[in-house]
Amino acid sequence: YFVMVLVLLCGVSAKAQMSIQLIGHNDIFDDCPSQSNFGRVVVTQERNLADLTDRYNRFQTSKKGIAGWRLHVFFATGYGAQQNAENVKKQIESKYPDYPVYIVYEQPYFRVRVGDFRINEKNKAYALKKLLDQQFPSSWIVADQINFPRL
Repeated sequence: YFVMVLVLLCGVSAKAQMSIQLIGHNDIFDDCPSQSNFGRVVVTQERNLADLTDRYNRFQTSKKGIAGWRLHVFFATGYGAQQNAENVKKQIESKYPDYPVYIVYEQPYFRVRVGDFRINEKNKAYALKKLLDQQFPSSWIVADQINFPRL
């Protein structure tokens, strides 16, 4: 049995070497223009799968961001709430220019939220909370839809 396995392996090895020698060029791309079907891939799939893929792509491109964390520092309602929210935003932007600040209006509240932390960066949100605790002691971290990170 050992001899038969050895002979078969040598035969397969010789066949593989012969196939490689038939190509015969140093660069594989030299054969591309001369062979019409070289590198051609044909994908056959059901129409339902293509529709599902298109729906998924449209859904992903319509989203305004991804799941993440922001620091909620202020909310108010009533007369002057919008102006107060803008003042808080200016204070934070002047003191911490590296963090984006957002004013979100969800009826009837104006909310000020800081940062765009990915879902695995909650520790960075806690570090920012520690920085802002003196000025905004009632701030807390909230799950939010954050902007796509810059690449």
